[in-house]
Amino acid sequence: MKWGQLSYKVVNEQILTISLIALVSCIIISFRVWLPVESNFPALPILYADPPYSIQILFSTCFVISIILLVLNKSKLETNIAVVYIALFALGDYNRLQPWLFYYLVFVGIIVNRSDSQKSIHSIALILCFLYVMSGLQKANGGFAYTTHPWLLAPITNLVDSETKDILNSLFWIGPAIEFIAGIGLIFKKTSRICALILIAMHVFILLMIGPLGRNTNVVVWPWNIAFILILYLIFVKFKPDLLGFIIDSKNVRHTSMVFLAFLILPMLSFWNLWPKHFSAALYSGNKIRSEILIPDELAEQLKLITPVPSNGLEFVLVPNAWSLNELKVPLYPSKTAHLLLYQQLCKQYSEYADYFVFTLKPMIDIKSGERASIHYFCSDFE
Repeated sequence: MKWGQLSYKVVNEQILTISLIALVSCIIISFRVWLPVESNFPALPILYADPPYSIQILFSTCFVISIILLVLNKSKLETNIAVVYIALFALGDYNRLQPWLFYYLVFVGIIVNRSDSQKSIHSIALILCFLYVMSGLQKANGGFAYTTHPWLLAPITNLVDSETKDILNSLFWIGPAIEFIAGIGLIFKKTSRICALILIAMHVFILLMIGPLGRNTNVVVWPWNIAFILILYLIFVKFKPDLLGFIIDSKNVRHTSMVFLAFLILPMLSFWNLWPKHFSAALYSGNKIRSEILIPDELAEQLKLITPVPSNGLEFVLVPNAWSLNELKVPLYPSKTAHLLLYQQLCKQYSEYADYFVFTLKPMIDIKSGERASIHYFCSDFE
């Protein structure tokens, strides 16, 4: 079958394949957060406490079996059981709740459970629209403008003079504007192709900046960017669905309403911290919670920390997000609860150093200046 003659069924099958390959790739990269292997980074349980090692082995074995069932996709029942188990298993640790896990499982669930292939592909297309719209909105803050944007452009700005560097850093508004406008443009058949190509170019640029040729960091999102390049090309460049017609068709009210609620309305609540940012397209947005922990150099050496953070020679400034990326290959879940839980775990596991720990939480960000207020905690605050 030629590319220009793709059916809805074929498109769904190809999106499913891409999503599964990317999901498995991300899990393999971040295996330390999924399997009971040696790690210096403490587990951050959500609904259930850290179980005995034998139970961890059992849960992890079921997780691996679920991944295999998901990949084989032999029956609707087996695939749904696998999706549900993976979602429940993710509740064993805050750091398992990654955006890529959420979106890939949603894509798989939609494709497997909807007999109407046309509605499946349009639902996924609409999710992509809202993802980019929200991602653009999330970046409309000083944290992105003054911190994330310059950091992302560093592989380029490090090669130019200071004047050119200042000019490039002042263009922080272009990325968010492109995402927001292109996300809306995906809805309309006349503009969807060009908007998809623009977004594909954006993903390529991001890969260049964070990939081996750039910062060589956050490896777990490399498959994410590659997968979305392929999905955007498949849906909007080659297939070109009539998404606007799908939205206004009264027969699709139930489908579109669910997508609007889960991927636009609820994510909007994240601006008031009423919905998780990891499920609200806050991708390199610069507006997520941050923290630092002052620990003795002796403990830093014991933990084998190689995170490039500053040290005053007496105490080590540990940046939890950087530590998580280095140790687990995933960013620390961006919530106050997760950050405080990490600090409490350190206080318990390394009680001999507890008097030296100083935890600095930076939850709020000024939308204009990008500056953050600081709240300080000590281990004694949790006794």
